[in-house]
Amino acid sequence: EQVLGFGTSTSRNTDVVVTEEGVVYATMSFANGANTRGVYRSEDGINWTEITPEGWYDQQRNVMCVNPLNPDQIFLIAEMNNDANNIGYILYKYTY
Repeated sequence: EQVLGFGTSTSRNTDVVVTEEGVVYATMSFANGANTRGVYRSEDGINWTEITPEGWYDQQRNVMCVNPLNPDQIFLIAEMNNDANNIGYILYKYTY
């Protein structure tokens, strides 16, 4: 059952992590026909809140992890490609 996403388009790059408490984090890149890029958080895996940082561009590759010392914190590293085709990298830390 689809619980996150946009129609029939698929993201090129995604990652999902689940904390020991069952909180789910997901990230999706841009997909043809739909703007799916973003970072999301869910306490039940069904209802999602977008937590995308400002300046987030199309991800070429992304990886997330939960901080083992603080399960309310995730780290995300991504290779980004902005609208001017400038490629760079971002390290993002999110604390609930």
